[in-house]
Amino acid sequence: MIHTTINVNSNTKSKIDKISAELKISRSDLIKKLLFEFSLKFAEVKLNQSIKYQNSNDALVYKAFHIILSDTEYEIFIDTRNFCKLSVSLILSIMIDKLYREKDNSIIDIMNNYSEYQYTIILNTINSNKNWIIQWKT
Repeated sequence: MIHTTINVNSNTKSKIDKISAELKISRSDLIKKLLFEFSLKFAEVKLNQSIKYQNSNDALVYKAFHIILSDTEYEIFIDTRNFCKLSVSLILSIMIDKLYREKDNSIIDIMNNYSEYQYTIILNTINSNKNWIIQWKT
């Protein structure tokens, strides 16, 4: 198990509190489910650029959420961060805003049907080229 923190602004924290209460799930479970949903449905690979972080806003107070992730969850979220070039906190903020604003039923459905998932990395060499295959499967 990996113990880590995610920084969110006070607006996002309020939305997390409200949505997790409405869905009757813990904040940690909501965070993990939203990050996993982003990895499966909304992630776009970006190359040759740096990680994008949340915009700084001096008017907002930022809060650290402590969460415990399985080794697999941690790897998926870090790989999503690296491939999409978005910080985990920014991904969470995007997903919370999407869920809060749109009441997106597909996101709520995956929360209700959340199950274990498989995550595999395969190294394949073809003609001296190394190819990494990263497979996420629910």
